[in-house]
Amino acid sequence: MAEGTGEGAASSAQHHLATALVSLVCAAFTDAVPEDGSDPWERIRSYCLSRLGDPDLSVASVAAAHRVSPRYLQKLCRDRGFTLSGWIRTERLSRIRRDLADPSLTDRSTSAVAARWGVLDAGHLGRMLRAEFGESAREIRARSPK
Repeated sequence: MAEGTGEGAASSAQHHLATALVSLVCAAFTDAVPEDGSDPWERIRSYCLSRLGDPDLSVASVAAAHRVSPRYLQKLCRDRGFTLSGWIRTERLSRIRRDLADPSLTDRSTSAVAARWGVLDAGHLGRMLRAEFGESAREIRARSPK
């Protein structure tokens, strides 16, 4: 038996590792990932949702985490009618709006709520909320039930 090969589980692990390596090389040169029967967007979506609080969440970081090119990731989203950056922004703003309207969170500053969801610039937050929902953080807080 040659060194580095084995029977049973070791052989299976080597086969899977070789297949994964070939898939990565193919993806790197073709901006595509092999079809394995699952929707790559669902894995990417779950990843992003679990990391919305990370201010460094970006197309580049998501692509690197999923071992795809940023170009492939952008195409995947474009085919669904949105950009990843825009989708992340909308998801963050929806959660910030929800938290600002939550009466149990009135003791938290707007900056603290925004930072929890990865938005660190409170001045920019106001403009983003107004553009997305037509109201400022102060207006969202003012209409929340006391």
